[in-house]
Amino acid sequence: MIDWMYINSRNMKINQNVKFIVAGIFFLIFMMDVKACWVEKKSSEDSSKIKIVIKSKSPIDEVIFSKIGTIEDSDFKDWEDTLVYTSDKFWDDCYQLITMSKGKIISRNDFWLQGNDILIKAELSEELDFDTVYNCPFYYQTNDLLFKVREMMKDSLSASIVDSLLLSGILEFFDHPFSNELTSLYRIQNSKDTKKIFDLVQLVSGQNEIVKSHLTSIHEKLRQSLKLNSRKITEFQLSDQNLEKVDIEDHLRSLNLIDIWFTSCPPCLKDHQKIKEKLTLLNEASIQVIGISVDMKDQKWQQYLIKHPLPWTQWIANGPNSNFSTFVFSYPTYLIVNQTGEITEQFENLEEAFNYLTTLTAKK
Repeated sequence: MIDWMYINSRNMKINQNVKFIVAGIFFLIFMMDVKACWVEKKSSEDSSKIKIVIKSKSPIDEVIFSKIGTIEDSDFKDWEDTLVYTSDKFWDDCYQLITMSKGKIISRNDFWLQGNDILIKAELSEELDFDTVYNCPFYYQTNDLLFKVREMMKDSLSASIVDSLLLSGILEFFDHPFSNELTSLYRIQNSKDTKKIFDLVQLVSGQNEIVKSHLTSIHEKLRQSLKLNSRKITEFQLSDQNLEKVDIEDHLRSLNLIDIWFTSCPPCLKDHQKIKEKLTLLNEASIQVIGISVDMKDQKWQQYLIKHPLPWTQWIANGPNSNFSTFVFSYPTYLIVNQTGEITEQFENLEEAFNYLTTLTAKK
C-alpha cells in the first residue's frame, strides 16, 4: 500500500531543500559579483601612479614615458601640465621620458625608478632638468651614483677609486637590473685590461635571470669584450650611398669614430646633431667619423640621407657578412677603430666616446 502522507511530506522536504539549494546558488552568484566588483574597485584603487609635471618655455606637443627600449601606443600622451601614467604593477625599472615637438625629439632622459605613487617635477629649457622626484629615494640613489662615477671617470687619476666604487655598487645591486649599468661602466673603464674583464665576467655570472635577460644586460657583450680586439671592421661587407661595395681598408685613417645607427632610431638621430657640432674639432684632431647604417631596407636609408644629408662618410651594412648584432646590443653604438680596422673601443654613449677620444688625442 502506498503511503501518500509519507510521499507528500517527503516531497515537501525535497521542495524545501531545492529552494535552499537554489537560494544558495543565487547567494553564491551574488557574492561572486560583489567580490568581482570589490576586486575591480580594489585593483583600481591600488593601481600605482606616476605623475609627471613639466614646466616648459618651449612648445611641447607630445610626451612619451615608458620602460627603456619599449614604446607602446599608451605611452604617448598629448602634453599638458600634469600627465598621469598608471600601472597595476610596482614601478621598478629603467624608464625613458621623451618630449617632442612637431614630430622631433626635444629631450630624452633615462632614469631608474622604484616605488608605488611617484611624482616627477621637471623643467624644460634647452634640456629637461628634473627638479624633484617625490616618493622615490631609489631615483636619487642611482642617479647620484651614476653622476659621481661618470664625473670621476673623466679624471684618469681616480681610476682605482672608480673601480672600487663600481664593484661595490655591483655587489650592492647584484640582483637588480641597475647593476647592469655599473657593469657596463666598469667594462668601459677597463676595456684594455683583459684580466679585470675576465674577473668581472666571473663575478656577474652568478646574477639571476632577471638581471641577465633585462634589456640593459651586457652579459653577452662582456663575453664578446674578451674577444673584441680580435674583431675588425674589415670583416663586414659594407656599401656606399650608391650601394657599391666599399674597400674599407682604403678609407680608414689612424683614428676612426664609427657610428652604428638606423633611420628609425630617435637617439641615433639626436646624436647626429651632436656629431655635427663636434665635427670641426674631430677633423682638426685627425679623427674620421664614419656612419654605418643597419637599416634593413637600402632605399629607406638612401631617401633619409637625401632629405637629411650628414656631412661625414655614410655606409650601410647590407651584405651576407654584415651582422653587427654579435656584439652591438643597443643603438646608437660607437666603435673606435684604428687604421688596420681593429675595433679597439666600444661605447653606447656618445659623450663617453668623445671623452675617450679627447683623452687619447691629448696624450699625443
